[in-house]
Amino acid sequence: MSSYPRNQRAERAGRRVGTAVRALMFHGGRIRQMPVGIRVLLGAAGVAAIALLFFFVLWLAVVLALAWIAMKVMPLVGQQGRFNFEPTDPNDHRQSLFYHPLSYNDDRDPRFPDPRFPDR
Repeated sequence: MSSYPRNQRAERAGRRVGTAVRALMFHGGRIRQMPVGIRVLLGAAGVAAIALLFFFVLWLAVVLALAWIAMKVMPLVGQQGRFNFEPTDPNDHRQSLFYHPLSYNDDRDPRFPDPRFPDR
């Protein structure tokens, strides 16, 4: 049982690319000029890697800045009692948002005028 795991696909692909680049650069033990297409391809890969790294660093900075702002703002936000949209009693249908006395058989509600008695 070996302590080193078997080569993975990415490692084999990297070794093949390295072998191909060395074969293009060395001929008979002497360094030769790399073809223009290979140089352009390697340069474009380097620029793409740097741009991708910059992209991830930028978004990491944005997320960290938003987290820092949220941590600074959270202690300033306090609850000043109950919220207006929160009902005081969930079992009382009069406190619901869409309550109207004509829909229920209740006593008269002073918040709503009774259409049967316009003078009250």
